[in-house]
Amino acid sequence: MTTFEKFKASSAWDDRYQLPTVPIHNNPFIYGAYAMKIMRPRVSIEEWLNLSSRWELFASQCRVSPGLFNRWPDGSGGMTSHDELMGVGFISMYLARAILTYLYEHDGVYINKPDTATDADPERYNVTRMIYLIPFLRARAHLRVGLWNDLKFAAHVMADFFTRKRERKIGDVGGMLRLWLMLDTMEKYPISGLAILFWKSRLKAIGWGPRRCFTVYLNECPVFTETAPEEF
Repeated sequence: MTTFEKFKASSAWDDRYQLPTVPIHNNPFIYGAYAMKIMRPRVSIEEWLNLSSRWELFASQCRVSPGLFNRWPDGSGGMTSHDELMGVGFISMYLARAILTYLYEHDGVYINKPDTATDADPERYNVTRMIYLIPFLRARAHLRVGLWNDLKFAAHVMADFFTRKRERKIGDVGGMLRLWLMLDTMEKYPISGLAILFWKSRLKAIGWGPRRCFTVYLNECPVFTETAPEEF
């Protein structure tokens, strides 16, 4: 079976949308982005374009307003998190630009499900406190990243580098996978690229890579472990 066929035959596949949204969970965009990253070098151009167009359709069905997205087309799933925005931005340059425009217009506050609680404390939903998000989205949007965003992303990578241990909690493994999703996009920038080289060498030395991550994270969907690369 090809990698695409393995995903299509797995529990990661969502027959409703013909996409790997991992429907048993509530993170369709970020988990779908992991699947797309695994599949990207292993599928035909036709398959890739087909998947990409389906993701863009899915995102359009989730759209509340330009740049503002629910997790699911039916509006379920609660507040859209920063990692879901990473997944949306990974899908398309145009979607990444739309999210950035929304974040700039709303001072980083991202609220797709307003209620009295969010009205009382909107800064709780300021996703730009994740210092790597704006640099990543700008890079995905093919916009100028600049020195400040390059430094911010590199600082995040080096903070992980200095705290990375051989044994990690599941949440920490999720952090490694989020970095993995961003590596290809950010390693072309000089400061981030150097930080990424250090980070990759550290992770290789202590025996962590995407495949090992998926043995403890999303391990209820074995297709990720079966198809993910050994090294970051």
